[in-house]
Amino acid sequence: MINGNGTLGLALSNISFVNFTVASIYPEKIHLSEGNESQSLVNITKQNTSYIWWDYRQLNAGKYAIEFNATKNNTSFISIKIIPELVNPFYYIFQNKSNGALPVGIASYGLYNNLNTPVKTYQIKTDEVVGIANISAIKAYNATPPKNVSKYGASLQLNVMMNGHDGQGKKLAYWLQDVVVFNTSDNNFYLVDNIWNASLPRANMTEVIGDGRLSLYNYTAYNRKFYAYAYPKYYMNYSLPLSVKLIIETNGNEISFGYQILKNDFCSFYPDSFTCQYQYLNATPQSTIFYDNVTIPNLNNYSILVTPYYYTPSTLTNESNNYYDAELIFGGEDNGENTTFSYMNATLNLYYDKDGILEEFPSYYSFGKDTEEGVYNLNTMILNGTCYVRIGALDPLNDINSSYSPTYLQQNYTLK
Repeated sequence: MINGNGTLGLALSNISFVNFTVASIYPEKIHLSEGNESQSLVNITKQNTSYIWWDYRQLNAGKYAIEFNATKNNTSFISIKIIPELVNPFYYIFQNKSNGALPVGIASYGLYNNLNTPVKTYQIKTDEVVGIANISAIKAYNATPPKNVSKYGASLQLNVMMNGHDGQGKKLAYWLQDVVVFNTSDNNFYLVDNIWNASLPRANMTEVIGDGRLSLYNYTAYNRKFYAYAYPKYYMNYSLPLSVKLIIETNGNEISFGYQILKNDFCSFYPDSFTCQYQYLNATPQSTIFYDNVTIPNLNNYSILVTPYYYTPSTLTNESNNYYDAELIFGGEDNGENTTFSYMNATLNLYYDKDGILEEFPSYYSFGKDTEEGVYNLNTMILNGTCYVRIGALDPLNDINSSYSPTYLQQNYTLK
């Protein structure tokens, strides 16, 4: 019960479905607010005071307030039912990809992959995630790529979400990418790292200290600033089989992006391009190159996080679709490209650091979610922690123990 005007606090530690039921004998306006944003829950007018009103919605984890604005000092009755939920990797799985493309590879969402029973969960905080790819065949082609993207481009992306707080205790989230960019016609590649501000939907990067610079992403309906650095100055050539390790580390107040060439038999030199055999471009399997060390000022108590309990921070008017996951995936080259492969034969492994030892994640899914790039025709099999990638039809239920249909899984957050 609320007498007259007032505010009722609501703290959610999980994504939740929340049902609000309200009754009042006098006109009253009730709003749901989070931070500086507010939305109407119930508007009880003079003509409908005899009704019982209800509203239900899904809310991300966070702190909310229910504000009562009554015309008279009356008593309002409100009932709140909270149903905690989990992230659903299958939700609108093809929605943001043209004609049903997906980032394909190996990923952890903090959810076990047996969906025929109530879902078991885990949460991992770590300071290092490592992805290893062994590629024996790769060829991509897109006749109509986005601007500044090659027809023969493709990418191998190690993507993680980092969680932390600023000096005032405000929750911050940053999406980190360590990417191999391929030209599969010329058999060359380079490295690029990106940092995106996921602290709010469409948030911009503002201050970053590193070898890269802030860039403007304008390939969607809105512009967004992010941090980017490409390495080295020239393309590196490859011959297959190619084995590469990607590494993202957090140490103190620094984020390090690295790579290691485990196998690459191409060891020639051309006037316009370096190859893997020279100096810092990594000729030997023993050397790991951290090619960009980045600091985000005023970021405290941060770690790489995998959790199924909430999405990255959202607002009432802009929900978040970003997951706290870790993923090693194949996709288009850049700028939201979806591509098609004519050749692909690869294995992928994804690890995290636990007390100084690289461990497999407790479970794996065969697709990523946060990245814009995708593929149309790669199929996977995950066996004993290794993802085998081949040409074939997309099947996000591969390696998932489930009797449910994709349609059901896209619409049910409980995954039960």
